[in-house]
Amino acid sequence: MEHRYGGRVSVDLPVRLQRRGGDLVNGRIVNISRSGALIRTSLPLTSLAFVDIHLEGQIVASFVTRVEDHDIGVEWCNSLPAIDAIALHTLHAAAAAAPELLETT
Repeated sequence: MEHRYGGRVSVDLPVRLQRRGGDLVNGRIVNISRSGALIRTSLPLTSLAFVDIHLEGQIVASFVTRVEDHDIGVEWCNSLPAIDAIALHTLHAAAAAAPELLETT
């Protein structure tokens, strides 16, 4: 059964994941929706585990909804900070790729 709000968007965003009280581990957001994301990582997690996602200086609290091989599905504990962090990351990436787009006259 689908519990996602809004459609999925394919992305390739580097993130760092942290189990509560654990070390930071690299991961990549593969796709994202308003309610959560699919993340590729080597961090061993189980369903319903809490995990903090570090992106561009923001920490987004989430919990694991499913685990498949090296992919985890997460749901945001609060979607607004997640969306803000991802939007900020996207803007920074766009500015780095094409700084002339942000120039003002």
